[in-house]
Amino acid sequence: MSDIIREVIATVLFIIALVASYILFTDNFNLLFCALIPFCFLSAYLIWPRRENQGKDSTVLDVIYTIISFPVDCVVRVSRLLYRFLSFMAGGKDGGGFD
Repeated sequence: MSDIIREVIATVLFIIALVASYILFTDNFNLLFCALIPFCFLSAYLIWPRRENQGKDSTVLDVIYTIISFPVDCVVRVSRLLYRFLSFMAGGKDGGGFD
């Protein structure tokens, strides 16, 4: 039962983040929405129950999880790419540098 509640809360937070993103880009710039968007995306990602804890196999839930985790995964991948680029630039062609 608690997994269902967590799934619903995470989905609602994700929808709030999408609506706030739309409002941020279509209306006037608002600092509140700038803080609300990453907070809602991260909260939705952290609240969603992990796959190990789920006892059911549902394609719909897997698709929703993939959509919710997409923004967080993009930020992680871009930061890893930036880290590799900076370590390559600092360490030369051998790729060594920052640890």
